[in-house]
Amino acid sequence: MQLRDWLTTSHTSIKGFARRIKVERAMVYRYFSGTIPRAKTIHRIEVFTGGAVTAQDFYICAVQRMNETIATPPADVRMSAPATPAEHDRAVLRPPAVHIQLGGFPRPFQQIPLGDRAE
Repeated sequence: MQLRDWLTTSHTSIKGFARRIKVERAMVYRYFSGTIPRAKTIHRIEVFTGGAVTAQDFYICAVQRMNETIATPPADVRMSAPATPAEHDRAVLRPPAVHIQLGGFPRPFQQIPLGDRAE
């Protein structure tokens, strides 16, 4: 059983649960999003939930998230190999798309004349 499901069915607050397993409330939210707790914390969770939530539940969730990430590559990833060596060279040896300003430090502050003002 997933931790979030157990907390819902047992009507346990996240704050109270975090206090009982000796972690910050933010860590419980991280566990919801896929962070795997330390071994001591997993043991406390298993004891507190009466074995309903186990270490295996955290690892199964992590593996599922990893498989989803691997199965859907980013849109800018090219999935096929270059057809010719020249294409490969253009792809690999392309200069970086970063603008570098040459010339060292910026100019020091300059006063701009405001014209004739009566003071």
